Amino acid sequence: MRIKKIKISIVFIVAFSLMGIDTYKKNKNTNYTLDNYVESDFLNFKKNNKSLNNVNYSNYFKKNEDNLLVLNVEINEVNFDEMEKLKIMNPVIANYIINKKDLPTKKDLNFISRIYNIPENLLFSIMMKESRGNPYALSHKKAKGAFQFMEETAVEFNLFKNGKDLRNDPWYSADAGARYIKWLFLYVTPNKDPKVVENYNYTLAAYNAGIARVKKNSGVYIPNIKETQDYVYKIMGHVKGDKYIVKKGDNLSKIAYKMKTTVEEIKKLNKNISDRRLKFGNFISIRDPNKNSDSYKVKKGDTLSKIANLTGIDLYTIKEMNRLKGDVIYVGQEIKIY
Repeated sequence: MRIKKIKISIVFIVAFSLMGIDTYKKNKNTNYTLDNYVESDFLNFKKNNKSLNNVNYSNYFKKNEDNLLVLNVEINEVNFDEMEKLKIMNPVIANYIINKKDLPTKKDLNFISRIYNIPENLLFSIMMKESRGNPYALSHKKAKGAFQFMEETAVEFNLFKNGKDLRNDPWYSADAGARYIKWLFLYVTPNKDPKVVENYNYTLAAYNAGIARVKKNSGVYIPNIKETQDYVYKIMGHVKGDKYIVKKGDNLSKIAYKMKTTVEEIKKLNKNISDRRLKFGNFISIRDPNKNSDSYKVKKGDTLSKIANLTGIDLYTIKEMNRLKGDVIYVGQEIKIY
């Protein structure tokens, strides 16, 4: 197997040299990541090398001892053919959005989600976290639209038509957002069930922080970035019903009535919250997720990673639910799980 991997690496290094990969090496101090790399280049190379088409590859860049760019290739179960199909809008969606002028509602976003087989409310939650639903939002990094697409990703997912930038079109942006979410899911967690919302932690992290910070070697990780961890925590909390997104005109009493809880409970779960501090688009806690959790009793030889594999709950969620700062656990300890 090791010899086979070396042969594959040699083939790719030589091939990419011939294809002009030296253009990526102009500056030896550049941090090369998947964010700098156009996935379609790899797919096109694969198509043109039929002998490699029976193997699926997970690829990422690394630097060798001479600080030169090297493409590292590992065999895994990523289905690049299925991912490639997600670069184009589904005909059902194309027909659905014809002549649409109003902003898409949560109902519209859930319809789009069903077409791409992703959990309902996930698309809406991402949109609100990214831009509060503003189709003209522009970040300091030049990400545009309700789903905050960078230009490179927008090109990849066909958000440019006849030279026109469609990132500010809320319908095209929503469709591309759904396709990109599913694309990321298939890449970072190819063995997970896309219908199960708990399986989207790593996808959300990749949407926020970039693939290279989430998928490393043969594993996937929630990066230790406060913004990313907050992003995952709030979106997952809303989709699961533990968090509420503040609407215009809301106050604590209205929220408590709508969500069948009390003002006192909301205040207990949200530090220093008040009617004056409520802002449109904010994610606030309305339920303690620990109250609806099951538990797992730690046995001899258990680790958090082992418990994550046994329960199907990812390591980040287990740590978050149990407020664990490290990886140390002890025999007999009750670990809360969803």
